Amino acid sequence: KAGGDAFSYFPKSKIPNLKDAIQKVTNNELVTYETSYDLKDGSLKWYEVRWAGIANEKKENTGFVLAFDDITGRKISELERDRITADLVKRNTDLEEFAYIISHNLRAPVANILGASTALNIMELSPGEKDKLSKGINVSAIKLDEVINDLNQILQGKGGFDDVKEIVHFSDLVDSVKISIRNLIENNNIKITYDFAEINEFLVLKPYLYSIFFNLISNSVKYR
Repeated sequence: KAGGDAFSYFPKSKIPNLKDAIQKVTNNELVTYETSYDLKDGSLKWYEVRWAGIANEKKENTGFVLAFDDITGRKISELERDRITADLVKRNTDLEEFAYIISHNLRAPVANILGASTALNIMELSPGEKDKLSKGINVSAIKLDEVINDLNQILQGKGGFDDVKEIVHFSDLVDSVKISIRNLIENNNIKITYDFAEINEFLVLKPYLYSIFFNLISNSVKYR
């Protein structure tokens, strides 16, 4: 409407950008950008906006031409493509991390079971030694079952790995790692101490944090 305030046609959130565009057009710049508007029915419309100045014979700015092109269909397709691409990248990263976790978290209990069972089959052992190995196999089997259950929870999580976080106690993780590498600890006379007085729990993916603790402790023993 002639004589009205041009900014009254736009949402208040758009005004800072509009003033910036007007300033550029006043300096004879052509301004083009994409923007979205929320409609009253709750839908979203996307537009390509173009600003151009109108000059008189003296090349003085006397007004503006503002054009809106509806690009909603194209924009929705682009956003969906970007979303799918980002989702594929995230899933690929998650799967790479998951493969790493599997290879590390399963290695120790499986190695313990293989080592103990081999010793039972090929070595002449006393009843006490056999009993100790049998108990070791049982402990490692329980640990292996725990690891598999933890990994299975991640696989069954709906919407992504972040949905299966739980409260994990650091001291429990250390004790679990000590069981997994018990032979390494005993053979090298290793003593592990820790102090979690300040904080002993965290909301996290348990297999991921277990892998961190396992690598920190086992590498400390191996490369001491």
